[in-house]
Amino acid sequence: MSDIYPNEGRGRAVLGTLIAFGLIVGGWALGAQIKATRLGDRYVTVKGLVERTVKSDLAIWPITYKETWAVVREVAEKTGTPYNKAAYEAESKREADALAKKQAPKQ
Repeated sequence: MSDIYPNEGRGRAVLGTLIAFGLIVGGWALGAQIKATRLGDRYVTVKGLVERTVKSDLAIWPITYKETWAVVREVAEKTGTPYNKAAYEAESKREADALAKKQAPKQ
């Protein structure tokens, strides 16, 4: 320290404290905004014949894949692997048998 500025060390401490405080407050504010943004995606508004507020933490959405899986079926059939219920069940049985064989105790 110099004799010209006797409080130079105190000024640096105050400046450092203010910068640290600003970083803490800024981080808290940014975190709160991110949390608020993510929570906003969790709400759905549904209107029908009767309107009322319902609290729920579970939503079941039926998914139909008859049209959207047409491409998958087409590719499977072009490669010689039919993609239908019988083929699915046969593959499931093969996988279950392989898993049972793998888990069977060795003698």
